[in-house]
Amino acid sequence: MEIKFAELLTAALANKNPQYVTRLPQCMLHENEKKQVAYINECLEQGWVPSLETFKRNFRFIEMTTEIPADVLYMEFATARRDAYLAEQIAEFVEENKKQNKSPYQGLADFQLKLLDKTVISSPKIIDYGELPRESYISNVYRSKYYVPYFDEISDGLQGGDFVVIMAGTKGYKTTLLKELTRAAWFNGEDVVFCSQEQAPLSLAQQLDMQNLGKTHSTLRKGINDTQLKELQGFQQKVRKERGNKLFITPPVKSVRQLHEYVVSLNRPVRKIFIDGLNLMQGDFSDSYNSLQKVCSELKSYAIEHNLIIIAVTQSNREGYKSSMNMGAQHIAGSFAIAMYADIMLALSTIEEDNKPYVYTRPILNRHGDLSRKILMMPRYTPDGKAWVDFDLLPKDYNPDEAVISVLSKNKVRATVTETLGISWDNVTKELGSQADALVEFLAEEGNSNLEKTVNEIGNGDPF
Repeated sequence: MEIKFAELLTAALANKNPQYVTRLPQCMLHENEKKQVAYINECLEQGWVPSLETFKRNFRFIEMTTEIPADVLYMEFATARRDAYLAEQIAEFVEENKKQNKSPYQGLADFQLKLLDKTVISSPKIIDYGELPRESYISNVYRSKYYVPYFDEISDGLQGGDFVVIMAGTKGYKTTLLKELTRAAWFNGEDVVFCSQEQAPLSLAQQLDMQNLGKTHSTLRKGINDTQLKELQGFQQKVRKERGNKLFITPPVKSVRQLHEYVVSLNRPVRKIFIDGLNLMQGDFSDSYNSLQKVCSELKSYAIEHNLIIIAVTQSNREGYKSSMNMGAQHIAGSFAIAMYADIMLALSTIEEDNKPYVYTRPILNRHGDLSRKILMMPRYTPDGKAWVDFDLLPKDYNPDEAVISVLSKNKVRATVTETLGISWDNVTKELGSQADALVEFLAEEGNSNLEKTVNEIGNGDPF
């Protein structure tokens, strides 16, 4: 079905929806079409939309009506015109290479990326609140949880349009957390895109395989035997059979437009996009402050426009790395402007106790509310190659100077007591008063871990 520009323009002006022509990439339009769009933009700047009659007084234009909806006309016209423009530009590029005695396809890949960046087809839809069919809420309005333990304590669920940034120093487990969030969203039925900025998509896929099988990433570096191959193939078959939703991994992108190009090509209802390396999306710009500000502004706008959740990781600067548990928004590497657009920012600080890593995770910016919730992420590795990540919720009044192991022991005591008695810890505190904290301190100490006996004594009214 060939759509003419006159058909699209007629529908746009007749329905007072000029965005159906003004949002078309200018490079794809013919000279006369550019002049017509420029005139409409001039009218819009003055605060009015020209009628068809007004437009015809300024241009030689024959209106062409059709029963096809404007949004369908827009996508059909834009797609066809872009395909023709790309083919024409690529042909000219190849011919120019031949004239200069170069290989015909030298530099073609980079040239194509730039073309795709110039010709992204953006959404022109606007919601009429009064006419909006509320049945659409069933599929389009949602609150999306992290599905990772305790993270809802921070955000109370994420919403479409949210932009989340995770910040940590080098080897600060930020990618580990991002992959945990990715896997959790995928396993809970969402279509997910993971933008692999710092490694090849195949390497990332292999890491996700090992993560899903509970193994360390280094397992594949040593090669795999027949048993491991069968395990991987079995996992693949299970995924194909049980999962209707998809997890896509893209190559690195240098702009939001390139990211959009990949997302559109999937033709899937993507709900979450994970970006491993936000600072790498600024391309070749030397002014990191302004370029990162632009990237974050576009990502936030993109999340809002397409009802998506975008979760990205970025690097802290040297001062942030040194600050350890006191990392703040001022420690973002490259640009503090990230904080202007993020809805939630999480700072990750790594603690080493008993030769084991603990990752102190806390919100330093939270437009959804609570800044007092802190989470402990615990990557665990065993000598036989097994790996997993545990999570625990830290008390609101947690002091970073207190040993993490001590805090975890106290959490375990509280959980055991409340589970055994069947009452909340608040009620235990009311009953015992200041003795409750003393009890926790005592039981959390090494060598005083006979919890079941002590809990039974509490139940009999004899805590000590």
